[in-house]
Amino acid sequence: MHRQNLAKFQHIQKYLTSIDQWNARLSHIVIAEKDEFIQSQKSKNLVQNLQVFSEWTLKRAVHIPVLPRKSDRSFWQKIFGHE
Repeated sequence: MHRQNLAKFQHIQKYLTSIDQWNARLSHIVIAEKDEFIQSQKSKNLVQNLQVFSEWTLKRAVHIPVLPRKSDRSFWQKIFGHE
C-alpha cells in the first residue's frame, strides 16, 4: 500500500512539474525571469502603440501644396486650358 501511494505521489509530482512553466526554481530566479518577461511585453506594447500613433498621425497630416506664382503661365494654362 505504501508503494502504491508513493507511485501515485510521484505520478502527480511529474504531472505538476510538466505543467509548471517556471519549473519551480529558486524564487529570485523566477522573479527575475517574470520581470524580464513583463518588461519585454511592455516594450512590445509600447512599440505597437508608437506604430499605431505614427500611422494615425501620418494619415491625418494636412498637406498644403505651394501654388505657383501668378506669373507662371504654363501652369495656369494647363489648369484653365487657355492663355
